[in-house]
Amino acid sequence: MKPVIQWNEAVLNPHSLPIAAQQYVQGQEIIGAELGDYFIAPDPADNGNVKATIEVSSFRPYLGIGMGRAVPRNGRIGCQFDLGVQFWGTPKVYAPTYDKATGKYLRQQLTDEHAGGDGGDIIKTISKIPVYPTLNLRLVGRIL
Repeated sequence: MKPVIQWNEAVLNPHSLPIAAQQYVQGQEIIGAELGDYFIAPDPADNGNVKATIEVSSFRPYLGIGMGRAVPRNGRIGCQFDLGVQFWGTPKVYAPTYDKATGKYLRQQLTDEHAGGDGGDIIKTISKIPVYPTLNLRLVGRIL
C-alpha cells in the first residue's frame, strides 16, 4: 500500500519532487476507484487504508429467546444460548473519498442515488435492513 500512498502524494504535491520527477507526474491522476459520483481513494492519514463503515443507531433494542443457567447446577462448566435480533434503525454507509475540486480527503456518507450501478443497489439493500440477527453461545464456570 505504501507505493500507492507515495504515488498519490507525488501527484498531489509535485513541487516536493526533483525536477525530472515533477515532469513525469505532471498531469497524472491519483490512484483510487470511482463509485458513481464518488472517488474513493486511500487516505494517507489512515496509513493508506480504505475503510468503509456501516454505522447504525447507538441505541439498539434486543429481542431474543435463550436458555441456560448463570451458575452451573451440576459440575463446574455450563452453557448458555440465546437467539434474537437487534433493532438498529437505518444503516448509513461511509467511505473515505477524495474531492478533486478542493483537493481534500473526506469521510462521506454514500447514498444510493449518487453511487450508481451495483454500488447503488448494494447501498439501497443495506439501508432496507432494520434488524441484525444475533446468536450467542456462552460457556460459564463455577468457582469452588
